[in-house]
Amino acid sequence: MPRLIACRDNPHARCTNETPPNPKLIASFAAVTRRVRTDLETHGVIRDGLRAPPAADPLSSASSAVKNHGCADSSTNLCLNDDRFRVEVSWRDYFDNTGSGQVAPLGSNDSGLLWFFNSNNWEMLVKVLDGCPVNNHYWVFAAATTDVEYTLTVTDTAHDLEVQYPNALGIASPAITEITAFATCP
Repeated sequence: MPRLIACRDNPHARCTNETPPNPKLIASFAAVTRRVRTDLETHGVIRDGLRAPPAADPLSSASSAVKNHGCADSSTNLCLNDDRFRVEVSWRDYFDNTGSGQVAPLGSNDSGLLWFFNSNNWEMLVKVLDGCPVNNHYWVFAAATTDVEYTLTVTDTAHDLEVQYPNALGIASPAITEITAFATCP
């Protein structure tokens, strides 16, 4: 805690609890990011670095239908990676109020946003990336801007496997960079 006070008192101090960067991990992440970007451009999801308008899907319906795997879109289920991975968040605040993270209406095949208290105040970004070509795992990355208690649950619906990432009440949420989350590559 004294370190945080020192950081707050000195805006020029370099304040971080991060470990030194891993050059191998950075290179692997950069390679996957380039591949994902190329795939997104190829499939018309982004154009010139910007999100392309969604194309009409003749198979879509107004219902919460399961697409390729076991994740059904809902207000509390964020379905990622062709609906293979289901992301859910439960939270508890300082007044002992509880709830489920709500899916914000913005995202992509591999990433999405969630809110807890107000739809105009997004709390968490979650990404599930296909790292199979790099290390034979699916990767989970998340960043939350909160210090409420929460449990982020990511489920691989193709294999019925679940990984949970908890955050204790009163603790600033750390970034999640799990490159060995699921050893369930096709």
